[in-house]
Amino acid sequence: MALTSSFSYNRFGRLFIKHTADHYKTYFMSWAVLIGVLLLGGILFIYALPDEMNVSFQITLYVMVMLAAGTIFTSTLFADYGEKKKSVSALTLPASHFEKYLVAWVYSFPLFLIIYTASFYGVLIFLLRLKPGGEHARIFSIIADNPAGFKIYIVYGLLQAVSFYGAIHFNKLHFIKTAFAFFITIALMMISNKYLLGLMTGQKVRPNVPFGEMRFTEQMHNIVIRTPPHYDWITQYTVITFILILWVAAYFRLTEKQV
Repeated sequence: MALTSSFSYNRFGRLFIKHTADHYKTYFMSWAVLIGVLLLGGILFIYALPDEMNVSFQITLYVMVMLAAGTIFTSTLFADYGEKKKSVSALTLPASHFEKYLVAWVYSFPLFLIIYTASFYGVLIFLLRLKPGGEHARIFSIIADNPAGFKIYIVYGLLQAVSFYGAIHFNKLHFIKTAFAFFITIALMMISNKYLLGLMTGQKVRPNVPFGEMRFTEQMHNIVIRTPPHYDWITQYTVITFILILWVAAYFRLTEKQV
């Protein structure tokens, strides 16, 4: 079916509004839990640590919580398709698979990142102002203070794509099954990469993910070989391509769902 016949802006808008109306309580509770985690974690770090929370530490917290919260949230988006009663209503809804897919994607990728970033900054500013002298503390800037730049969003995109596909593929225990499959895959990739590099170099290479550093010991010296920085774009575009493949695979997996 052509994309023009399977997508309507008006129908997508109505579907987005309906999805929001049906799930706003759950999403609001999830957001409240996120705020609670940020507050409790922020209080622990800001008031327990003797020194002020520096910019690098703020970025680390931002990324770690983003990855964890984003993958958990994404894994719940297609929960209705795993329940017989709800799946009938979801599958027979007068909207195309692409529109249903796009609503979930918008919630899990751009909308989540916007809401999460705003929430993180809001909690961080609030907690710093409560601490004596905290109003003078420097708050990190995603653009100016982030050495990794948009790479952190590529990492989020990868984990989101994996969770997104897992949420559609599995009918129950989406997050647990997806995480299990993901870590098994990573382990197999590391083992395969280790032996492949070992065959190519004749060295006893330490396990590492593909496109990562190659480490081995020669004459009692630890040798590290890594890709020059100006070739990082190869790895980045490879990961982006894999993300796009997972998104496309998730869409076609959704089209296979039947009542």
